[in-house]
Amino acid sequence: MQYLSINDLKIPFLVARRGRGSNEVISKVCINYENDVSLFDIIKVMTDYQKKVINKDLLLDIIEDLKKLGSLKFLEILFFLPVDRVSVYLKESLSYLLECGYKFEKDNDELIMIIKCPVPVDYLFPFLGEVYLEVNNPSLNFYFEDLLDLLQRYGSVIIYPMVSFEDLPRLSTSFESRVTLDEFLRIMKSIFTKRKLCENGKICVKFRDMYGLYTVEKGIVW
Repeated sequence: MQYLSINDLKIPFLVARRGRGSNEVISKVCINYENDVSLFDIIKVMTDYQKKVINKDLLLDIIEDLKKLGSLKFLEILFFLPVDRVSVYLKESLSYLLECGYKFEKDNDELIMIIKCPVPVDYLFPFLGEVYLEVNNPSLNFYFEDLLDLLQRYGSVIIYPMVSFEDLPRLSTSFESRVTLDEFLRIMKSIFTKRKLCENGKICVKFRDMYGLYTVEKGIVW
């Protein structure tokens, strides 16, 4: 069986910002087909959409055009979005590149919105973790800032990756202060399901242990 995969195809897009126009980004595109497809036809489809505002409608058009070429198995478009914000719960402003994008998988047959952002994780020593969020079939007028607001709604949240009886006195019951990893995942799932922001999704937290010997990832799918 023949197949074709193209990775790290650089395509410029415009990303709409909430109330701030748009930013031009250079995206990395990965495309997989389950049959042999002309590489130049794939590139032509993608370049026809370059420098357009990337959103759910545009992505669905891209997917349909790519499907006309063959059996599309996977499409992923990732880019870095500049973010500047000040949280009332944080002592300093945040300025970083937010990794986000879109993904399509043949098995799911629906568009997935992706976002990754840092999150404080603490057990014996504080260190930085990463929240990875997939939102399946998101609402039409949904900005990446909307996802970031939900993930960073409580900027002072410190996640405890594991809990023992000795840890319990250190933990507060308030979500604004300190929660366990299981509590954080459960609360975030509840936010998305109760507001009906998407049909289903996945959220996970990834972090390294304090000695750098291993990486832990724990998540929830709904």
